[in-house]
Amino acid sequence: MKELGFAGIAWHEQAPAQAKAAALEAEARGLTMFTIYCAAQVNARGELTYSPELPALMAALKGHHTIIWLHLGGNGPAIAALTGEEPVVKQLRSLAQIASSNDTRIAIYPHFGEWTARFGDAVRVAKLVKHPRSEEHT
Repeated sequence: MKELGFAGIAWHEQAPAQAKAAALEAEARGLTMFTIYCAAQVNARGELTYSPELPALMAALKGHHTIIWLHLGGNGPAIAALTGEEPVVKQLRSLAQIASSNDTRIAIYPHFGEWTARFGDAVRVAKLVKHPRSEEHT
């Protein structure tokens, strides 16, 4: 990859030890694990579910400056109607704090067919989370 001019890789969600090993292998080859895709779901009550290993994954990637690209599927509440008091917003705020304490970041990854299907959806949710690091990038 490096010989082709790439500076790093995007990775996929896996067990913390495996992700750390992949990040270390990338670094040994002069590359950075810039991002790792992780899945989460938002239900109609506005509750977020994600892998119970996500906090441990962020801890395993401490010091690698990796961004967790969190794609939010499900049939969550209407994004335009969110007030910031919904469980999903509070849970994302908590995840952002865990990420921050591990020198990683979370970015909501908009994707067609997901709860946050559009870029504007991801930005609105991020602004409602009101994590201090989100202000650096919105």
